[in-house]
Amino acid sequence: MLNNISWASYVFAISIIVVIYYIFVILLFYRRELQNAFFKSHKSQYHSELSIDGLSMQEKGFDKAEQSSEAAEQTVPLPDFLLTLQNLVSTGASNNFPKEEILMSLKLKLQQYHSFKDSGHQVTINQYILTAFESICSIHLSEEDISALWIK
Repeated sequence: MLNNISWASYVFAISIIVVIYYIFVILLFYRRELQNAFFKSHKSQYHSELSIDGLSMQEKGFDKAEQSSEAAEQTVPLPDFLLTLQNLVSTGASNNFPKEEILMSLKLKLQQYHSFKDSGHQVTINQYILTAFESICSIHLSEEDISALWIK
C-alpha cells in the first residue's frame, strides 16, 4: 500500500497537515491579539454609549485627552474627562492589565486634573469609575481603592 505513494504526494500531504496545525495553534494561542488587531480598525467606526447620573456620553477617542495638562484642565468639561477615564479603563481591560496597573493610570490622570477634586465632582467621578470597572472589566472596587486614587 505504501508503494503506491510518491514522495511528492507525501510531502504535499505533510505540508497541508503542518499548515493546518499551525493555523490551529495560532488561532488557539493568539486569538485575543488577532481580534484586537482586526477590530482595532473597526473600533473607530462604532460608538459606545455609557450613562451615569443622567449624563450620556459617546466615545470620542484620545485626542482631547492628549492636550497639555494645564491647558486641558481649563478647557475639558466633565463629560469629556469621564470619557478619558473610560478610555483608560477599556484600554487596560483590552490589554489584560491587572487592576493595580489600571488604577495607577487612573491615579496619574486624576493628578493631572486635580481641579476636579476641588470642584465637587469627586463623587460623580468616583461613581463613574466604579461603574466603568464593573461594566468593562467586571472588577468590583472597594472604597479604599477609590480613595487611594485621589491621594498624591
